[in-house]
Amino acid sequence: MVRETGAAGHRIPTSRRSSVADERQATGGADQGDARARRGPPQSWRGQIFVGPQVGVFRGIAGDNALHAHGAHQLSVGLDSLVTIHGPARPISARAVFIAASSVHRVEGRRVLSVYADVSGRVGIAKRASAGSLDPIARIPDRLAARLAALGGGEGELDAEVVTGIAQELGGGAACLEPDPALARVARALSQPTAPDAIPRRRELASLLGMSESRFSHWFRERAGMPMQTYRKWQRLTRAVERILDGEPMAAAAAQAGFADQAHFVRTFRAMFGINPVRALGRARKQ
Repeated sequence: MVRETGAAGHRIPTSRRSSVADERQATGGADQGDARARRGPPQSWRGQIFVGPQVGVFRGIAGDNALHAHGAHQLSVGLDSLVTIHGPARPISARAVFIAASSVHRVEGRRVLSVYADVSGRVGIAKRASAGSLDPIARIPDRLAARLAALGGGEGELDAEVVTGIAQELGGGAACLEPDPALARVARALSQPTAPDAIPRRRELASLLGMSESRFSHWFRERAGMPMQTYRKWQRLTRAVERILDGEPMAAAAAQAGFADQAHFVRTFRAMFGINPVRALGRARKQ
C-alpha cells in the first residue's frame, strides 16, 4: 500500500491477499450505539483483502467499526446497497463516498468495495485529493461507482490485475497515474527499511528534499494533508499488516515494523481502522 508502484499499465508486482473472517469491534458513542441497537448483535467483517504498493482493497461484508481516521485516502462503494459514511457533519449516503486521509469517519453498509490510496498520489484520486479538488468526505458520481463495481465487485479472486484496473480507473487514464515526485521520494524512503532502527528520521527526510526540518514539516502537512508523524505511523501499520498476512506472529510483526509492542500495534490499528486487529488479522489466511 505504501510502496512505489510500477509504470502505468503494468501489473502491480507484489501483493498480500487474505480472507478475513470474524472482525468485530464494539463501538461507543450515541451514534454508534444507536446504530448497533438498530442492527442487533455485533456484525462481523468478512471478505478479501489485497495489500499492494500504493493501494489496498477490501471487498466483502462491512461489519461494526468505531469512528477512526487513517493515513490513506479511501473510497468505499456499496455493491448491493448504498454506503453511509458517518463523520463530524451529517452522514452521507451514496453509491460511493470518498474519505480523505485523516478524516474522522465510520463506515456503514452491507457488501462494500473499499479502496485505500497512498497520499503520495500515484492513484489518481489521491492526486486530486491532495490538490484540494475533493471535499474531505464527498459523494462520488454514480457512473464512476458503477465502473468500480464492475471492475472489483465480482465474486472472483481480488488479485493484482483487478486492483491495477481499479487504480487506473481512479486515475482517469495513464497520465493521471504519475506520483507527486517529492512525496513519492519520502514515501519510498520510509517504506524501504526492513529494520525499525533503519527508518529515516525527520531531519534525514528534510535533507533528502533540501529543506530545514521546520520547513519540511509544514510542507509535508500541506501536501499530504496530515502531520509527518501520522504518516509514519500509517507506514508502520501497513508494514506490520503485510507481515501478519504473510503468516508472521502479530507480536513479531509489530516489533519489526517499529511498534513498542503488540499492545501499541493494537491501539494504532483500532485508531486507524476502528476495529480490533486481533480478530481482524489474527485469523486471516493467504489465498
